[in-house]
Amino acid sequence: MARFDFIEASAKGYEFVWSQKAFLTRVAIPVVYVKVASFLMIFLMQEQASNLMDGLILMPGYVLEGLFMIGLIRYFLYNEDIFVWGKTLQVPEGREAVRPYQGALTRLQCIQGGFAVYMLIKVVLLAFVGAMQDLAEMTPEPSQAAGAGPSPMGFLLWIAMFAIFLWIFRLVWMFIPTAMGMPIRFMLERTKGLDTAAYIFGTWLTCFLPSVVFMFILLGLGVAVFGPNTPASVILTALFFSGFEVFVTAVSIIAMTIGFHEILYGNKQDK
Repeated sequence: MARFDFIEASAKGYEFVWSQKAFLTRVAIPVVYVKVASFLMIFLMQEQASNLMDGLILMPGYVLEGLFMIGLIRYFLYNEDIFVWGKTLQVPEGREAVRPYQGALTRLQCIQGGFAVYMLIKVVLLAFVGAMQDLAEMTPEPSQAAGAGPSPMGFLLWIAMFAIFLWIFRLVWMFIPTAMGMPIRFMLERTKGLDTAAYIFGTWLTCFLPSVVFMFILLGLGVAVFGPNTPASVILTALFFSGFEVFVTAVSIIAMTIGFHEILYGNKQDK
């Protein structure tokens, strides 16, 4: 049974991203720029484009994000330079590798494999979410009988669906072991338990909720100043969503990398 302290991993994720904010901001500027442009394009085409088309418009941003996130994993673990926007940014002086490389793949194989898995996961998620949203918009809402409430069978079905979601959720992060240099099959074996999937979900939730609450507070203040649906508020919203998406993803990936490293290379809580 593979376990790790997801609270500590999340805290270290925030700590690392904040301590390296100057360098990581330089690397992430192209990613945020393309994401902002994509969100603005979606806003301009909101009446014509479907949800699947929205995902296609966002794809260039996710390509740059994938390069950035794979480089972030390698930078965090092995102090390697990050390649994005057609050039390599040198790591800050004085920072040493946190851990020696123990993988079986070359650096190029790790980067290419991690990026390929990252983009595959993004394409599948965007296609699935877009198709479900389009289907929901085309499906009429069923009428509910007066006084009807949730049945015990429906409650059990929701529990079963949540358990399936937890088990599948771990697959979203399988680009991390590839970028670390470890086979995905080995990682799947180590994380096959539902309890480990719950730890992975708890890590993401701990990274996601505080940042999103803070983002919506700042965004609400900004919209209150500029007014709703004004050009300034639209640009501000696109900038906030793009920047915080990159930030939350970076924190989550660092936290997951810490947890996966404990799982892969020995964990005192394994039983």
